[in-house]
Amino acid sequence: MTGPGALIARYLRDRLGLVLAWYAGTLLLTLLGGLLLTYAGAFSWAIAAYAMLLATAVLLSYLTAAFIKWWPFARATAALQATDDLEAFAAIAAPGTAEQQSQREQLARLYQLAVMERTRYQEAHQRQLDFIHLWVHQMKTPISAISLIAQEAGGPALESVDEEAAKLAEGLELVLNMARLQDFALDYLIEPVDLGALVRKVINQKKKQFIRTGIFPEVTGEAVVRSDAKWLAFVVDQITANALKYSAQTPTPHQRLRFTITQNSLTIADQGPGIPAHDLPRVFDAFFTGENGRRFAQATGIGLYLVKQVTDRLGHTITIHSVPGQGTTVILTFQN
Repeated sequence: MTGPGALIARYLRDRLGLVLAWYAGTLLLTLLGGLLLTYAGAFSWAIAAYAMLLATAVLLSYLTAAFIKWWPFARATAALQATDDLEAFAAIAAPGTAEQQSQREQLARLYQLAVMERTRYQEAHQRQLDFIHLWVHQMKTPISAISLIAQEAGGPALESVDEEAAKLAEGLELVLNMARLQDFALDYLIEPVDLGALVRKVINQKKKQFIRTGIFPEVTGEAVVRSDAKWLAFVVDQITANALKYSAQTPTPHQRLRFTITQNSLTIADQGPGIPAHDLPRVFDAFFTGENGRRFAQATGIGLYLVKQVTDRLGHTITIHSVPGQGTTVILTFQN
């Protein structure tokens, strides 16, 4: 935002030509009058100085009156440089001059065009979201049917089909949550959440993956935190899915996935391959898969990105510690 001093300087700079012309004209008239009086034998420098003083008083009176009319609108337009609120352009102060009236009409037209463009974008965005929601829900039905048929028929081959169907279902849920994230402010409610119950619910939903990978979940501690239950479950689900996916690539006997709950934190520690130190700073970047994503499992680089976006918007903190060959620990910290 432009300060008052800078605005006053701009006002005077824009009128410098007027001031110079005023003094030049006054000086010429004074010299002309002085020349005539010299021939008459009565010229006085005191009278010339007095004439210049009167001219200065008239000029200052004009500049002050013009400034009073110019100032409110100029101050309001200067404030627009520091705002991100589009509506501020519609509530600008009334102009004091014809030039400012023209500026206001131009701003009003630009505001109108911006509102039209914003409306078009919102409509297109909503259509895209509606399509994604519809498509995801339509895909869930055949995937559920495939999974059910595979379970009923049994056999190693159909177990693989069931596993792939589960991956498809998880991928669709990821797409749906990514779409919902665009309207996060309209889709969350902060309330007390039983963290232990939430963790056990996520584990129960993934019991097939735990059984298939041979990894045993351990939950210790209980706490109630303030969060959004649905979005927090998504965060825990994604972290758990990552832990299972990568830990399964380095199978060892009696692997554990430990969930440790304290009064204001949840720690999820796996015994997987760990994350290389050079990849740790980028694990929350969109589409970053890292060395493990290329070596062990097919990864999209979206899961942890969405987790970071959600935790930031919920006001939680997420940190990751890892040692290659020893596993990865993810810590969620809640501000209660």
